[in-house]
Amino acid sequence: LSTYDHNLIISKAKYQLSNHKQYSGRQPWEMTDSTTYHYDSQGKLMLCESFNGNLVPTTSIHYEYGELEETVTTQQFESGTWMNKKRVSKTFLETDLLLSEKTENYVDGEFVNTSLVTYSYNGDNLLFNILTQSWEDGQWSNVKQLTYEYNSCGHITSTVLWQWQFDSFVHTNRANYEINEEGHPSKVYFEKWADDAWGEGTWQSDFNIFSESYLSRQNRALRGTNIKRIEIHYINTPMPSYDVNEFGLTQEFCKIFPNPATGF
Repeated sequence: LSTYDHNLIISKAKYQLSNHKQYSGRQPWEMTDSTTYHYDSQGKLMLCESFNGNLVPTTSIHYEYGELEETVTTQQFESGTWMNKKRVSKTFLETDLLLSEKTENYVDGEFVNTSLVTYSYNGDNLLFNILTQSWEDGQWSNVKQLTYEYNSCGHITSTVLWQWQFDSFVHTNRANYEINEEGHPSKVYFEKWADDAWGEGTWQSDFNIFSESYLSRQNRALRGTNIKRIEIHYINTPMPSYDVNEFGLTQEFCKIFPNPATGF
């Protein structure tokens, strides 16, 4: 259950059927947890508070904004007091592109470095590289990176995952995109690096682009169990709403009973 003020979510709650029966033998719904959201006058999220089913606070997330920075601090309510747990600091380019994301954990009364993710872009401001590092022995050490390639139309053609091994990056997995005549990705094959070559694909996704607002994708295994998955992605638009009359439904499709009723 969620409530909104215009497009801003104000609160949400999860419910489940209780284990005891009442109300003429029916199981009542009980809230398991809830979250409230607070914004500043410009609509920026400032505080996110979580509660358990008894409305006792459990977690709070605080947001602070600078000109090209954003800091997110997570706290947990323990033994009647708020305790710092984690802090994530983000920096941005003047074009609003994410430049870095540093995570710190709260240990022995202070925040200490944990991980650092750095983002690089090409001349067209398309994501080119994501580098992940961990804090070890007082310095940042490489862990992995993702690299991206695009065609002349600016559509992605491949994504390669590299792992840091023996003082160098070694590619391990790749998503290889097949481009159609319009220059759009139509299929993507997920492959693994083995024996100095890209091995047989493990997954294939077929893209079907219906409009500028949404697309669908079907995933299927290329070997083994033929698992299928259908996804529909909405791009910069709310999900469409439909009137049942559009489908010409003439049969009765909903019943509420008993009717009339004197109770539930």
